[in-house]
Amino acid sequence: MRYLYKLSTVTDTQTITVKLYKDTEYNEYVCRLFYDNVERTDASYHTDTERDAAATMQTMLEFAVI
Repeated sequence: MRYLYKLSTVTDTQTITVKLYKDTEYNEYVCRLFYDNVERTDASYHTDTERDAAATMQTMLEFAVI
């Protein structure tokens, strides 16, 4: 799996990051959520389009801040 890019924000108590990867074996994009550089393994999203992945990254970040 190849890392592509990330979105992140810093709150008063933590850094929240969503990273995008390209999985060439399954030909899909994977969004993964991290709090203070620790992955939340129960919070990932798989899709076949980069556009959908980018939109989902933004949504994941917005909901994680709430």
